[in-house]
Amino acid sequence: MKRMLKRITSVVPVIIVLAVIMAGCAPASPSSEQTQDASSGAGESDQAGPVDNDDLVGSGIGYDYGLGPIGFDLDAMVDRIGRDKVKNLRLGVTVNSGIDAWPKAWGEEFNALSEKYGFTATVLYADFDSVKEADNIATFKNQQVDGIVISPIGPTIAQTLTELYGSIPTVTCIPVAGAKVNVTVDVDQEAKGRMVADRVAEDANGEERNVMLINNAADIPQFTARVEAFNAQCEEKYPNLHVVATVAETTVDGFLNIAKSTLTAHPEIDTIFAPYADPMMGGYNAAVQLGRTDIKLYGTDADETMLNLLKEGEIITGLHVQFAIPQADQCFFNLLRVLSGEPDVPEVSWEAGDYAMFYAKADDVDLMLHMLYPTKYPRP
Repeated sequence: MKRMLKRITSVVPVIIVLAVIMAGCAPASPSSEQTQDASSGAGESDQAGPVDNDDLVGSGIGYDYGLGPIGFDLDAMVDRIGRDKVKNLRLGVTVNSGIDAWPKAWGEEFNALSEKYGFTATVLYADFDSVKEADNIATFKNQQVDGIVISPIGPTIAQTLTELYGSIPTVTCIPVAGAKVNVTVDVDQEAKGRMVADRVAEDANGEERNVMLINNAADIPQFTARVEAFNAQCEEKYPNLHVVATVAETTVDGFLNIAKSTLTAHPEIDTIFAPYADPMMGGYNAAVQLGRTDIKLYGTDADETMLNLLKEGEIITGLHVQFAIPQADQCFFNLLRVLSGEPDVPEVSWEAGDYAMFYAKADDVDLMLHMLYPTKYPRP
């Protein structure tokens, strides 16, 4: 049974008197007792009947972060549950990294949400250490939190998540292979890689391009999916795009060193694709240090540094942008759906439209910076 929010009930004296009178007139009804038990879970809305929040999801619904309504109404969800009930929540949030810009911003959004809505959020960072990630979840379990939200490292946590299912509602921001959770907020990772390959082909305009792919050596599923899809799109659709080298490392310095050595060994490389900010930065610094300003670098999950370099118009050519704040809000929204007592919450919640698949050029940078860092950059 799904854990529910703590229900705030009150006893009305008149009801007690009537109940006593009626008890003397008729036998107790087992069916009415069962109905009361089934409807007394904390967090249910006060309306009669099963909870259904489908009307809070859909095109044209919700806050406009900059690219149109997001597709879900978080404020309405909080109001429907009851703001006082939401204030009583205790949530655990474990984030795969507190160093990389995107997951750090994702984790910080839960602190912002806790300030806005009044609930308690414990945000812990695993720093790509699966043992630490498991420890974080064990901490939340011992604290008997009401719900857990996870930006996971990878499939090593699958068994732990499956064991939580049915006891602590859990939402992940990407799929974990083999895990059973209440909701996964998902996006087509392969589509990101294919989209960027399409943009490289568009920019090439039929000319030959020689490409280096830079991945994370830890084989993190979402990054690998993007790299492999980029490569597949080149092979299947663009004979003028040649993947000359695929390299992998795990640290910023490692990405820099392997990119430099590969560019030196293969001077014909004129294009780089990387699936997130750290290898992008490594590729960029390698090109700068080698004086290769002819290099065109493309990537996904752009951060502040990459976007500002894109605006400068040298080396960084085009960037897919994924937005940490709307995605964290979507995770919280879906956790609230589960906690509200809704019986059939979809197990997958897809990121919406441009928020999942936005490709930025230099003219888009000011809006992208505001959407990623709203307290630092004003809305253009």
